[in-house]
Amino acid sequence: MSDKDLIAENKALMNALSRERKARKLAESLLEERAVELFLANRELEKTIKTLKSSNLQLLQSEKMASVGQLAAGVAHEINNPVGFISSNLGTLRDYIEDIRQVIDAQKFSIKTGIECTDAKRYVEINAKVIADLNALLDKVDIDFLMVDMNDLLDESIDGVNRIRKIVADLLDFSRTNSADYKNTDINALLEKTLNMAWNELKYKTEVNRDFGELPAVYCNDGKIAQVFLNLLLNASHAIEERGSITITTRHIGDDVSIMITDSGIGIPKNIISNIFDPFFTTKSVSEGTGLGLHIVRSVVDAHKGTITVDSELGEGASFTIRLPVLGIDA
Repeated sequence: MSDKDLIAENKALMNALSRERKARKLAESLLEERAVELFLANRELEKTIKTLKSSNLQLLQSEKMASVGQLAAGVAHEINNPVGFISSNLGTLRDYIEDIRQVIDAQKFSIKTGIECTDAKRYVEINAKVIADLNALLDKVDIDFLMVDMNDLLDESIDGVNRIRKIVADLLDFSRTNSADYKNTDINALLEKTLNMAWNELKYKTEVNRDFGELPAVYCNDGKIAQVFLNLLLNASHAIEERGSITITTRHIGDDVSIMITDSGIGIPKNIISNIFDPFFTTKSVSEGTGLGLHIVRSVVDAHKGTITVDSELGEGASFTIRLPVLGIDA
């Protein structure tokens, strides 16, 4: 090969290397730009996810407060009932105390008369009248009956106060702002609390049957799971047109806890059963429902890595079954 050919080949090689360096620099520049774009996109995605989580919590809390509003009249009635008999009992107790006060005053007068009277004959005369008046008062005021009835009135009033305290505590516990706190929860006890809160909505048209099995504690957000139960119980009640039953069955199955809520209501048509968990899907009028209740139910169950299924025939009621995994405290 001639010197001229070697020079030409060398020049071509240098040109090729130069083009390769330029191509590499261009590729590196494009890669850096793409990395920046991906970084910015990732930040936006994180912001979007954070916003969605916040919106979901707000939606969950909004639906929860809507449920509280729906229960408000019933809760007020449940509170007014014990308040009414507590007020009546206090009025009766005040009358009883006045009767007892009269007896005590008469006894004090009798004692005072005996102490102050120095004339024995006069004392016998006065004391005879005092004792006669006291006996007449004792005939009028049945002390033995008052003491027994006062205890009964106090026990009944204390029971009423405890009922009010429990209703208010359950309502406050349910309506508190959602947190991410999970804890070991007694599902049967949580169902009882939810039934206590919704009782006025249920008791006039439904007979609630409990078939509770022995369950391990479930590691969950008890406030959100309580909302699941409340939504399903209220839906079951609304599905019953006049009078019917709701049966709640709980079982420990393998690594899961199963909660089945079955009603004897109108049932769900087959053509819509696949849509009932969709957001804003509802068969109720605008004033009666938002269509978010069952969607939130499924969202909460999904977030707990559980499942929810429905079995229904039109005219034969509906059965919703929730399966929640039993997880350890460190899950």
